[in-house]
Amino acid sequence: MKHLYLLRHAKSSCSKPSLSDLDRPLNKRGLRQIAIMSPILEADGALQANIYSSNAERARQTIQATLTCANSFTEVKTDKDLYTFSRKKLLKWLHKLGDDENQVLIVGHNPAFEELLEFLLKTPIKSLSTCSYVHLELDTPSWAALSPLQAKVRRLITPTSASYNEYMRKVNKAAHDAESDQNQIQTNLLKLHKMSLGLLPGCLADIDSEFVHQYRVCLRKTWSIASMIYTLTKDKTLDQHLRNLKQHAMLTGELRDLDVFLNYLSVISGEEQGTYGEGLSQLYQDLEKIRHEKLLAFCEFANSERFLRDNKQWKQFLRSSEFEQLCGKTNDDKLTDKQIELSDNISRLMDNLTSSNQDDDLHHIRKLIKKSRYLSELTGSKTSSAKQSYKAHQALFGRFQDLCVQCEMLGRYIELQTKNENKQVKTSAKKLLKHLQQQKTDQKEVICKREPHL
Repeated sequence: MKHLYLLRHAKSSCSKPSLSDLDRPLNKRGLRQIAIMSPILEADGALQANIYSSNAERARQTIQATLTCANSFTEVKTDKDLYTFSRKKLLKWLHKLGDDENQVLIVGHNPAFEELLEFLLKTPIKSLSTCSYVHLELDTPSWAALSPLQAKVRRLITPTSASYNEYMRKVNKAAHDAESDQNQIQTNLLKLHKMSLGLLPGCLADIDSEFVHQYRVCLRKTWSIASMIYTLTKDKTLDQHLRNLKQHAMLTGELRDLDVFLNYLSVISGEEQGTYGEGLSQLYQDLEKIRHEKLLAFCEFANSERFLRDNKQWKQFLRSSEFEQLCGKTNDDKLTDKQIELSDNISRLMDNLTSSNQDDDLHHIRKLIKKSRYLSELTGSKTSSAKQSYKAHQALFGRFQDLCVQCEMLGRYIELQTKNENKQVKTSAKKLLKHLQQQKTDQKEVICKREPHL
């Protein structure tokens, strides 16, 4: 069994036409990509492999900067034969490797890498952007015996699937305000659908938890807009699509909640370990295991035929004449009226809100605020200050929701520890639960004192 790690060079500069292709250095984006990818290669063991680099300046700078970021001093062997764009030449180079080299990292170029992957994999990788990283497991005892379809992908990570901020840089750069024949509702829902699918690789890579959060936001926003269309038109063709959207969003709900809680636990573990006792570390580990199980379930669904079919049907429906007609029945005036109705309802409910209200009453208002905010964004009916008010209210209710969920999680966890008779962990969890319950009470008081009008 051999392990082959491929790292395509980071983004290079073309600002000096006088330089040859061999001498082109990295640009700022390339250095930013390396800062994102270096910890990933280090964690995956790639920087402990035998490292070979093309003699192109951009490749040499890529691996040196990667090693510097990881504080690694692994030797790098530069080979001019790796400055190639040919799969055949790259494969010939691999065939010459000694069989004592079980792990090899190559820093090189496209299209040689993409063509090599097409040769080695049953399901080829469509494209390999700059600074992309692939970990292959090769079912061969010898490099000389390397032949087609012998590889399995252990990991495929790109800078835009490892960092939400990097992904959004790419999205914003590609964005444009081209004229469209579609109405505003259609345009927004198609954008949300495209965005959700674009976020999916980052969700599956599971390096930056913001991908899962934003993916869920896309689905919830889509569901809110689609359900509003259903409310105004009573058209039954939306029924199944709404059920599908809700199910897709529910799969990410617990993932997002666990991410928020784990992030909170990581903070207090460093700052307040003594307050809650040594059982806090075990609580963190146990919740991480639960999160991993939820992630596997989400990944399995995201790679299923059902998921692909649901998304294909939803996109086709959004582009259909049938949906255009529905949007025609849902004009801006109707949406604005509905949004005003929602805002008035929220203000009325908040005006009557006291600390004696049930938690579900606050959850109901939170959902109305989100729906009203999404509608206001769709119609453009609110000023920037009003939008800030929406965000502020949503943040307040969102924090209350998080505290409710965390208290429920801890309650279930304590019950489980009682059965397992783990006293140390149970004691830590009880102390933390008491603290969170107090925070929840305080948050409810803050909400009740808030200005009711959006």
